[in-house]
Formats: sequence, C-alpha cells, structure tokens
Amino acid sequence: MCARRLLANTFLGIADDVVGRRSGMRGQLVGHLITAVSEGICFALLVPVLRVLFDGRPSDALGWLGVICCCAAVSGIASFLTGYRAYGVGIERLAGGAMRRVGAHAASLPLGWFTKKNVGALTALVTESTSVLMTIPGMITARIVSAIVTPLTVLVVVLFVDWRMALAMVAFVPLGLVAYRRLSRVAQAEHEQLGDDDEAVSSRVVEFAQAQAVLRSSGLMEKSWGRLDEALQADRRSVVRLLDAIDRPRVQFKAVVSAGLAAVVGAAVLLGTTGRAHPADLVAVLVLAVRFAEPVTELGGLGAEGLARAMTDLRRVQRFCATPTLAEPDVAAVPSSNCVAARAVSFGYGDTRVIRELSLDVPAGAMTAIVGPSGAGKTTLARLVARFWDPDGGAILLGERDLRDIGSRGVMERVAIVSQNVYLFDDTVRANVLLGRPDATEEEVFAAACAARLDDVVRRLPDGWDTRVGEGGSLLSGGERQRVSIARALLKDAPIVLLDEMTSALDAENERAIVGAIREIVRDRTSLVVAHRLSTIRDADQVVYLENGLITESGTPDELVAAGGRFAALWAARTAAEDWQITLRSKGTT
Repeated sequence: MCARRLLANTFLGIADDVVGRRSGMRGQLVGHLITAVSEGICFALLVPVLRVLFDGRPSDALGWLGVICCCAAVSGIASFLTGYRAYGVGIERLAGGAMRRVGAHAASLPLGWFTKKNVGALTALVTESTSVLMTIPGMITARIVSAIVTPLTVLVVVLFVDWRMALAMVAFVPLGLVAYRRLSRVAQAEHEQLGDDDEAVSSRVVEFAQAQAVLRSSGLMEKSWGRLDEALQADRRSVVRLLDAIDRPRVQFKAVVSAGLAAVVGAAVLLGTTGRAHPADLVAVLVLAVRFAEPVTELGGLGAEGLARAMTDLRRVQRFCATPTLAEPDVAAVPSSNCVAARAVSFGYGDTRVIRELSLDVPAGAMTAIVGPSGAGKTTLARLVARFWDPDGGAILLGERDLRDIGSRGVMERVAIVSQNVYLFDDTVRANVLLGRPDATEEEVFAAACAARLDDVVRRLPDGWDTRVGEGGSLLSGGERQRVSIARALLKDAPIVLLDEMTSALDAENERAIVGAIREIVRDRTSLVVAHRLSTIRDADQVVYLENGLITESGTPDELVAAGGRFAALWAARTAAEDWQITLRSKGTT
C-alpha cells in the first residue's frame, strides 16, 4: 500500500469532504513527502561514503558529505515548516472546519432530533472527535509518510547496490501487508464500538449534571451514580477489548518486520562470507535495513491506534453531517392567513404511533387548548405545528399552505414557542429577552417585560436587567424563567403562539402572574395551548380532548362540561382538587 493510496484515498478524501478542498492537507502531504524523501536520500548516500572510505580515499567522501548536509538541511527545514504549519491546519482548518460544519448542520436539523441520546452523541463529537482531527496534519500524517516513503527510498537505493539484498528486504512485505490490513480492520471495528460507548458516557454525564437538584432532593444519588457507573464500565470494557483485540495482530505484524530484518542480515552475512559483496555495501545495507525496519514497525502502531482513531472520528463527522434534515422548498410559500389546520395527520416515534389520522382546525386569532391524559400526543401535536418534524402522513397547514412548502425558516418566523422546560443562556436578563428580536428598542423590551410580569422580577434582582441568570437560568426560579421566556415570545411578536404546559409546576403566586402573561401573549394571536391547569383552559375559545393520538371531544369549555364526557370528568376532578384545603389543628384539639 503506497503513501498516495493510503493518504489520498483516506485522510485527503475525507478531510476535503468534511471541511472542503481547502483543508490544507495536500500542502501538509507535500511537506511531509519532501521531509521523508530528503531523509531517505541522506541514509542512501551512506553507500558511496562508505565505499570511498573502505577504498582508502577519504578525501572523495567530502563531496558526498556535502550532499548529505544539503539533504539534511532540506529535510530539517521542510520538517520545521510543515510542523509549524500543522498546528494551523489541524486546529483552524481540520478541527475548526469540522466544528463549523457540525455546528451549521446541527442548526439545520429538525428540533425533534435533539433528544438526550443525540445531544450526548453531539457533545462527544464536538469535544472528543474534533479534537483528534487536529493531530492528523502534524503527528499522524507525518509518521505515516515517514513510515512509508523513507523505507521506499532506502529500498530503491539498496536495489541499485545489490539486488539480492533488496530482494531479501521485500521478501516479507506481502506478509507484512496482510498483517497490517488485519491489524487495521480489528482496530477500526473496536474504535467504532469505543466511540459508541464514549457517546453513551457523554449522555450519562450530561444527564447526571443536569439532574443534580432532583437527584439530591429525592435521595437518588446512589442509583444515579449506578447508571453513570454502568456507562463508564461499558466504556472501560470497550477499551480493554480494544487492547486485547489488537494485541495479537500487532505482535504478528512486528514479527513479520523482525523476520524481514533477520532475512536481510542473513543475506548480508552470506554474501559477505562468500566474498560476493563489497564490505562497504554490506555495512551500508545493514544500517539501511535497520532504518527500514524502524518506521515500518511504527506504522503498525499507527494503524492500530492513531490511524484507526482518526479515521473513525472523521467518519463520525461525515455521518453526522449526513443526518437527514427536513426538506426545504426552493421557493418558500407565503401563507394567506394565520389559521392552523391538521389534515389526517399521523406521526410516530419509530414503531410507536402517537398521532393517528388526526384532523383539527385552529382559527386565526383564537385560542385552542389541548387537554388529555399523559402520553396522548398533546406535546407532539404542538411540536408538529412548529415543524419539529414532518408528519408521517397527512399535512399541517398554515394559512392553507403545507408547512413543507413554507419551509422551516418561514414557520419559525411566524411561530413563538413557550414551554415548561425553559432554557436561558448564561447571560443577562436583557440579553435573554432580546433573543426574541435582537434589534428591539429598550422601550419594546420594557413593554414586553411588563406584559410578561417580568418587570417585578427585574426590580428584585441585584443588578436589574444586567443580572446574569446562570447556566440554563439556574439563578432564577422556575416561574421567573417562565416570565423571561414569555417576554422573549412577546418581543418576537409572532402571529402564532404555542404554549406547552407552562403552569403545571408553578406555585400560586407565579401561576397568577403567568396566567396574566398568557392572556397578554394570546391576545389577537392564533394560540395552541397544551394545558393541565384549569386557569389556562377557562379562557380557551376551543378545547380539544386528545386520547391515544385521536381527538375524541371538541368544543368550548362550557359545551364539553355540559356534554358529560371525558373532559367533563377531568374538569370535575381538577375543580375538586383546586378546592382542596389543608386545615391545621393545634396540638390537643380534635
């Protein structure tokens, strides 16, 4: 396997595919080739130097020594320049280019793709896989080129010196190639499995870190540590399996290389004792043979570790960037109104069907509440309206146009989403609100904050609008984060609003504030509200009861209560629950 095939068909092709034709790897390859060829020539020129020395003409060696010095200088300068440039190519172009492409592709993926498992895999890709890429130009490529080109240069020289010793040097090459290919296949397969386990560990670590408050308050730390420990143990087993799997083919490869070196030594001894070779040639060939064997042995290690790991990570980046995105129209359609409709929509996660042939009309400017038992498909339906995914069957319409014809950008320009799980960036309150519309004025931000009841929160904060909220908004309460999220949505001023279970876990004070903010955000907007609390259902123009992915009841709240169906039972149960009172009795009373 020649250097061009090994590198041009692997690193160069994949690197160019990952970061474009300007990855810089071709320039690195040229630099490493110059370094390796110059180094090989330096060793090859030992033959004429030793000949003139053995023949008693030391003065004739000066010219050859000058050529050796020139080649050594060329090799050193090329090595320095290529190594110096390798950091820029590795960090800025390969790793940086891969991260930019990963980031750009992640931004184009449907929001429904971002599950905990996929986020863990993406985290491992960004933090681990791309970091390996920066070692390709300066370390892995340099060693591979040196391990292939330098021995080839030496072999060409030995062929002109004594074809018999050259034949001895290449006699074991076929066996070496077989051993190397086997070593590479084993290492590649094991590194793929190791990468999967690394992704699982990343997912568990992220989950463990995010759930600290819940785990500690629930006393589940030991159990959670067990889940993380299982992932770590699986990762450890993969590492041990990798080492065990590559140990035998690595030893076999080294044995073949050692056997080839022994064959050269044997041939040299045979030719020397029978007087059929010049002593200087024998000494030179023996030195060159050792130089031939050293980098070839190192190539075995690279094939098992560096090359296989780099190729695995390059392919992971490739696979991620090939993750299907939602189809986007060449020319985005413009909806004629802000009404939303579902027409015979079906959708499922894998083999699990969640929405079944569902049809629904959400009038423009009206509020539609979705209620039903857990797992009925309420959140899934709301997310289909936001085009987190495309339905498996049927269509979601906005202004009588299919969302697929409007495109994701067009949909998100018209939709504002406020969910129970609010994420805030580790920045100021003002910066988090401004995400709704970055070019908004101070007056517009303040008006949105007032409508969302956020101004009360800002007045209590130590630095007001400039107070940092912490990672994920951890320095604010759940209700305060909700108000920031509502203010952000109000500032966006989108004609369609999706509200997902916003008051399901709030205290009474925050619930009153959030309900008031909801009234502001749904006013004159097309609103789809996934609700559990009666406070958000009472104001609905339309209520649909969802069960097993089907709408079983629909109408106004009063109509559904009068009908005496499942919604009426739910209404009665929650009304009774909201009327519950806790009576405290003094000690000794009955």
